[in-house]
Amino acid sequence: MNQQFETSRAVLEQMIHAHAPSDGIAIAMLHHVRQMGDALAQEQAITNDRLCARHAAHRGFMSRFILGEARYSS
Repeated sequence: MNQQFETSRAVLEQMIHAHAPSDGIAIAMLHHVRQMGDALAQEQAITNDRLCARHAAHRGFMSRFILGEARYSS
């Protein structure tokens, strides 16, 4: 996952432990932070998959274009 997010999450978790008014609130806040991290990881995985698919499709088109099997039309 993104290093900047992981660093920010660690700082946020430390702040929650230090300043939450009760253990119950701290647990709820930490659970929410974990859910945000999971959502970010899922979004990143989806984006990576889409970029890989797009890159593969573009690479395939470029190979066919170079070999004369495809034509570019704008």
